[in-house]
Amino acid sequence: MDDRTKKILSIVGGLIIVVAAIFMYVMTVFLGVDETDDWKDFFTIYKEEATLTYELISPEKGYEVKGNERGKKVIIPSTYDGVPVTRIADYSFFKWKKCESIILPDSIEEIGKNAFYECEKAEIVLPNYIRVIENQAFYNCKELKELNLKNVTNMGIETFFGCSSLETVSYSEYMEEVPSGIFSGCKKLETIIVPDNVKIIGARAFSNTAITSFSFPAGFEKIGSGVFSGTKITSIVFPENMSTVPSNLFYECDKLIEVILPNSVTEIGESAFYNCKALKTVSLSENLELIDNCAFLGCESLSNLIFPQNIKEVGFSAFNNCTSLTEVAFQSNIKTIGK
Repeated sequence: MDDRTKKILSIVGGLIIVVAAIFMYVMTVFLGVDETDDWKDFFTIYKEEATLTYELISPEKGYEVKGNERGKKVIIPSTYDGVPVTRIADYSFFKWKKCESIILPDSIEEIGKNAFYECEKAEIVLPNYIRVIENQAFYNCKELKELNLKNVTNMGIETFFGCSSLETVSYSEYMEEVPSGIFSGCKKLETIIVPDNVKIIGARAFSNTAITSFSFPAGFEKIGSGVFSGTKITSIVFPENMSTVPSNLFYECDKLIEVILPNSVTEIGESAFYNCKALKTVSLSENLELIDNCAFLGCESLSNLIFPQNIKEVGFSAFNNCTSLTEVAFQSNIKTIGK
């Protein structure tokens, strides 16, 4: 092979690498194809209807079903070999991004973790008798519009994360917890009524939704960080047994106008009201002892504040960029004020 041929082959090879790099970049940035499963799905030709495989859990519990060959439509039967189909297996339809329709029978009682993860285009209607929905089962199922969870007894974290078309939720009357991140990123979800039996609301449960108000359940005991972050909530009434406002609870809630804290609150966590730009009125608890770092940073509409007698510490940047804050009244001997 002469030098000229080698040079030509070298140039061609370089051009192939450049074209491949550009192709990968376009696919990653504009189409979101950035993982092995995404590439597999992108190049898979979907059949009209998916094929399924079945595994017997037990004669009493019935069959578990899992996707086999990918299809635009998934139709799960209520029975297989005369025995009920009761469970969707873990990762059954994981990243079936071109699937358009999933039909579940009323015989289904359990849905495994990541079962329909990122089935972005699929229209799904959940049956009425589901009892268990595991972690991230419907993560980023963007066409899921309605949920009836009234019979569910157990749900995992981030179950409906990113279900951006979800508008209506009937929450379970049997669960005592709202799991972490369960409805995070459900951008059309404006209202959710949590039954009075719920005791715990997990971190980021309603973050980046469209809810404008929220009523705490009568049985409330604990709330996690960031639960209402990025929502459209305008005001809130806290329960009398709340002792701490967790970190990031109302992070960047730019529609929040008024906050009245009950006297049970002793701590306001880090960045709890960060960038709540419309927040005008804050009534602090008489028993408040700590306002943590960046708690009210960027609350540019807040104009006055009265510190209660028991307060001991105000963290750094707690009121940084509160550009309208012109009046602050101290009633105590604060031990620490951050920069």
